[in-house]
Amino acid sequence: MPFFRKNYSKISDEELMSMLANGGQSAFDELYKRYAKPMLNFFMRLLNFDKERAEDLLHDLFLKIIEQPGSFDRSRTFSTWFYTLAGNMLKNEYRNQSVRNEHTLLHLQQFESQQVFNNENIDNELFHSKLEA
Repeated sequence: MPFFRKNYSKISDEELMSMLANGGQSAFDELYKRYAKPMLNFFMRLLNFDKERAEDLLHDLFLKIIEQPGSFDRSRTFSTWFYTLAGNMLKNEYRNQSVRNEHTLLHLQQFESQQVFNNENIDNELFHSKLEA
């Protein structure tokens, strides 16, 4: 019944987190409504506008909040805590990308050295076949 629905738009973020910790689904919905779009833009800017990855991180961030609402540090403002979580997720993402890039570079170098070796073998075989002809 809409007449008895609580107006969450006037409740502070910190109060919403307390409500969420006590099982308030509507409190989560309000936080998502307030922060999803700005956080998606934040992630996109810092991930070179990779929308897919930004959306993944956004969903992971809100999943952390749903799974562990009690981890909110009440000595801080919600937005500071929230952006700190997001920043830590970005650091982890950058670290993972760095590892993936190093791994990819290593495989690429191995592939290129193998190709050079194969090309040298082909050149030698071609040289010897022409020499014998």
